[in-house]
Amino acid sequence: MDPSQESFVKPPLSLTAQIALFRERGMLVPDEARAERYLQFIGYYRLAVYGVPYKVADDNYAAGVTFDDMLKLYIFDRKLRLHYMDAIERIEVAARTAISNHMSLKYGSTWYCISELFRDKSYHKDLLKSIWRETGRPDVTKNGSRHRFCKAFYDRYGVHPPPSWMVAEVLSFGTWSRIFKELHERADKVAVAQAFKLPWKDFSSWLHALTHVRNICAHHALFWNAVFTIKPALQRLSPGADDSRLYGQTLVVRYLLDVITRSSSWEERLRFLLTKCPRHPSEMGFPKNW
Repeated sequence: MDPSQESFVKPPLSLTAQIALFRERGMLVPDEARAERYLQFIGYYRLAVYGVPYKVADDNYAAGVTFDDMLKLYIFDRKLRLHYMDAIERIEVAARTAISNHMSLKYGSTWYCISELFRDKSYHKDLLKSIWRETGRPDVTKNGSRHRFCKAFYDRYGVHPPPSWMVAEVLSFGTWSRIFKELHERADKVAVAQAFKLPWKDFSSWLHALTHVRNICAHHALFWNAVFTIKPALQRLSPGADDSRLYGQTLVVRYLLDVITRSSSWEERLRFLLTKCPRHPSEMGFPKNW
């Protein structure tokens, strides 16, 4: 061990000791049994993160802060993640469909097998390996695929590459974002992005950013006041907006939903949800009267 590194000595704490630690730091915990139940099924480490905004100096909580203040922020964050996942599901399906449709009509149903259509040939090789693995190509993996339609395809057609519209159902949002980025022909990127009324560079930036948002939500990580390291290009939407906070991601989601759907209530439901936030929306980058 590096002698300059500190040894980890923190022992695990019982539920009673966890509550005592909250109280030691100034938090009010009026109902111990209720607090223990939440700590048992959520965990101290996970729940305590939502108490951070209520802290002042010396790692202590501000006067009057209760266990429920922390819990309410945790519950709000969970609802917020679910709300954004609902939107990103629509965007993901629309993006992969647009890419698959354009490329299939122009180059054939197995266009993804054509290395010349990709900028990075090494990436293309890795992409094919991923597709064969995810679809369960029998000469590549003995484990098969968890998708019945893939198994049915290979049972009927042997090792023939599945059509793009089938592959679209098994690849992740992040993979489709990278596929779009790696397309060799600018004209193909332009054509796909035009379906969303966007320049292709903005569309590529937005896909990349939203895959990051999707992963945060899918892995149940802290979301409401996250600082996003992968930032969407916002010049066409709001040049002065903070592209590292949730408001910037929200502008992207709202724009894409407006293009994809004709009667989405997502923004209206978001506005209502934000009224239930225990903290001020400005902590998420939202401007006043947004």
